[in-house]
Amino acid sequence: MYDYKVGVPPHQTVYTPALGAGGAAAAKPAGSTRTGMLLLKAGMCGEYDKWGVRRALSVLALEDVLVTGGAAEGGRGYTAVQVGAAHPKPSRLTKPLAGSFAAAGVAPRRHLGEFRVTPDAVLPVGTALDVRHWVPGQYVNVAGVTQGKGFQGGMKRHGFAGQKASHGNSVSHRALGSTGCRQDPGKVMKGKKMPGHMGATRVTVEGLRVYKIDLKRGLVYVEGAVPGKAGTLLRVTDAPKKPSPVPLPFPTYTPTAADLAARAKWAAGAFQSPADAAAAALAAAAGVPPPPPTSPTDREPPYEWVVAPPEADPFRVREDEEGEEV
Repeated sequence: MYDYKVGVPPHQTVYTPALGAGGAAAAKPAGSTRTGMLLLKAGMCGEYDKWGVRRALSVLALEDVLVTGGAAEGGRGYTAVQVGAAHPKPSRLTKPLAGSFAAAGVAPRRHLGEFRVTPDAVLPVGTALDVRHWVPGQYVNVAGVTQGKGFQGGMKRHGFAGQKASHGNSVSHRALGSTGCRQDPGKVMKGKKMPGHMGATRVTVEGLRVYKIDLKRGLVYVEGAVPGKAGTLLRVTDAPKKPSPVPLPFPTYTPTAADLAARAKWAAGAFQSPADAAAAALAAAAGVPPPPPTSPTDREPPYEWVVAPPEADPFRVREDEEGEEV
């Protein structure tokens, strides 16, 4: 499981650059559908913007997402892209799956999912999907399996208020109450909300805004809660009912040579010069913040892209022309 809280250096944040910076393709045309991704829920956190507004964020981790196959419109009647994520244990890989991955010429993946796309958004097999497929400010739908709660009563499962807690009521404080309809019809109607198994159901949360992406660690931060607990597999797609206010790379983002070089440096920890590394080690031993880097060539590029905060203070007191509070 990805621990997104350990070893995090000081934030290096920028607001979302314009489309076209780097290797992004053209903006998504109207009526086209891009592929989605299989992401893992890493947990939740909160973040404050410059106005002091706190936002509850769900952290989704991207783990080696790759296009592993596809379906042509002529064969199944629709066009789709098969996406895989995370590397499986060799002992868990069956021979049919191993043969399928070998025939496609891609490395095995632990999780597989199919996403319907328009014919102009089909991606070649073997295409690696980058975290910049998502743009801060856009809206996404997140589907997953909720946490299982086991057998629960009506109050927890359906939010019933319960019965009176005094004045003659005995051992019925959290009871369901009446469920029948007297002699006519003389039965419990289908669909009646009653105690039973709670959770472990597939749920789709629509219209969540992407608040931030982390280029360095491959994380996507969305505002609000998503189904499941940490480690749950989620299907994330563009929200069709909420058009994106920002342009989206189409059919996906293609990393440039500079992106690949930065990713290699991040993996090797090579952005610091020897002098900066020694100064950072001394600062860590003394328990103080590390000094800023002195070598311009080894400066770490901004790796967090965040939605720009509102220009006006949301907590300001509105006044009329005479200065009176409205």
